[in-house]
Amino acid sequence: SSTSNRSSASSTRRKLQEAERLEKEMQLKIQQERAEALQQAEEDERMQQLETARKAEERRVEAARKERKLQMELEK
Repeated sequence: SSTSNRSSASSTRRKLQEAERLEKEMQLKIQQERAEALQQAEEDERMQQLETARKAEERRVEAARKERKLQMELEK
């Protein structure tokens, strides 16, 4: 019967549209997760650079302190 063929075609079309919608959602989700991962990696890199700069500054301050101490020893 042509009625059952039409409803079957309609059902198939709905299933296809649903599958396409789900695929688009998944692609969007993947894009968002990639963007978040990239942002997190950039943030981690910035934090690492700040930490490296902080440690370098600590070493510089410590070296200056030792230098002053040695200078005072020499001036005694």
